[in-house]
Amino acid sequence: VNTLVTIGTPAAFELIKGAKLGSFLRAMRREDGAFTMHHDGEVDVRGAYCAIAVATLSGEVEATGPWEDTANWILGCQT
Repeated sequence: VNTLVTIGTPAAFELIKGAKLGSFLRAMRREDGAFTMHHDGEVDVRGAYCAIAVATLSGEVEATGPWEDTANWILGCQT
């Protein structure tokens, strides 16, 4: 998604399927706000970062939220 946005052409933007991405992100979201990178995948901050970035770039922020629990989960990861 980041690469397609960087390319910035209408053809590149047409390849971004916001609703499908939002559906995928909701499926990867855990109850505590963390995200897995794939089905049954590991959970770490990279997953949350990627989910936030992709949701923002694809216009799915509202549909994928709420994000408060993700922010709290990230804060809890700090050592």
